[in-house]
Amino acid sequence: MGNALLPLCLVPLLGLAASPLLAVKSVAGLETSAAALSVALAAYLYQAVPQRRPFSAGLAWGVSYLLRPEAIAFVAVTGIYSLTRGLCGGLGIARSILLSARFGAGFVALGGPYFVWRLLYFGSLLT
Repeated sequence: MGNALLPLCLVPLLGLAASPLLAVKSVAGLETSAAALSVALAAYLYQAVPQRRPFSAGLAWGVSYLLRPEAIAFVAVTGIYSLTRGLCGGLGIARSILLSARFGAGFVALGGPYFVWRLLYFGSLLT
């Protein structure tokens, strides 16, 4: 995806910004707007130049997860997409795994300490 599609990617954001419902209800879940922003940032960082910014995208996904735990679904989908995109895009297995590992390292840098805390505090990751 080149920079030519960037204005097209901003159309949904402009729709959200102009929405009166979002302005009224945005304080109902204070973290929701920040989580939406971090998801958009992570998607942009991953999609803009995926071979140069996988760690930054992983960090942004980590922020998304810390704001809204259900963002782990986006992280999983992006990780699988990263691996298959590299394999199908002709990067080779080693390069694809390296890019996916950088993406995962960015996420673990922020999400890892939270998982460790949950394990130590609750005694389980699923509580």
